[in-house]
Amino acid sequence: GKDDDLFDRPTVVAVAPTGEFYVADGYGNSRVLKYSKEGKLLKQWGRKRTDEREFNLPHAICLDAKGRVYVGDRQNNRVQVFRQNGEFVREKILRPRCGAQEQATWTPKRPCGTEAAFSIGFSHDAPQTYVYVADGGSHFITVLRRSDLEVVSEFGGPGVGPGQLGRPHNLSVDPSGNIFVAEAAGPSVKNAAGESVEAGFRAQKFTFKGTQPAR
Repeated sequence: GKDDDLFDRPTVVAVAPTGEFYVADGYGNSRVLKYSKEGKLLKQWGRKRTDEREFNLPHAICLDAKGRVYVGDRQNNRVQVFRQNGEFVREKILRPRCGAQEQATWTPKRPCGTEAAFSIGFSHDAPQTYVYVADGGSHFITVLRRSDLEVVSEFGGPGVGPGQLGRPHNLSVDPSGNIFVAEAAGPSVKNAAGESVEAGFRAQKFTFKGTQPAR
């Protein structure tokens, strides 16, 4: 249901320094809810749609140093930014959805994909220069410039080797700027017996430098 704060498979919680917190009520209700530190519902926005300012499985939510709310709209392949009152600020479509929308004209032109925004984190420099987004559908981590959400880099790619990814589902950034990525599954590979199995199901640490992992 969607009455007041009745959840339907929520995905993640983000807590502000003031104690207020935000819930991505993702799989069923496709909305964001804001609560006071005492647990009183203050604001909610969004519903399940594939257009405009609505959501289609908000799976990630994160607050930047200025208190703006970043939402990973997983099935719509985008990151959206809001003020704390729910007012829309900007968005970035990370990949066109495969199908007719693959003909979209935004720049830079990127391959189509699915489920491009599973998890969000910020670089740990003072201005939070970069936003990292786990693209679980295409098995990459996308690097955005936080000031304008332009794509500046990506790393990973499907595979089972070190640095390759199998459905990156969650990420976090430590105070040294290292990125930890949890993989939920992965591409199908052949094992020693010749059977097809899913790769992944692991966590990896990326020591980061600039917009790419240090080598």
